[in-house]
Amino acid sequence: MLASSAQLFVAFRFTSIFVAAWPCAKGVLGIATVLLGGSLTKGRDWAAFGALVSCGLGLLGGLIWIVYALLNGLFTLVSVFAMGMCLLGLLLTPLCIPRALKLSAVRRELLRGL
Repeated sequence: MLASSAQLFVAFRFTSIFVAAWPCAKGVLGIATVLLGGSLTKGRDWAAFGALVSCGLGLLGGLIWIVYALLNGLFTLVSVFAMGMCLLGLLLTPLCIPRALKLSAVRRELLRGL
């Protein structure tokens, strides 16, 4: 999502605020997804649910953007790849949720004794 928004800002001139705000929102969502993914690798339960939400929003936003872009004569392959990565994250993140919940419970139990 971050690469997609960077590509759009470099390559295109936007004619309205809404169209210019869309890549900004996708870029922020991309940064959030990267940060949540890093926290998910540490077994944080809140990151698992946050990554699930951000991947879902990224997939929905990517689909809306591709339909809007195609209707207006614009197509970027990076947007399709970003949508595919969000779909992959949306499919794989639920596999991590049980382990993240278990790791977070163990971490809380260990820190409770301090």
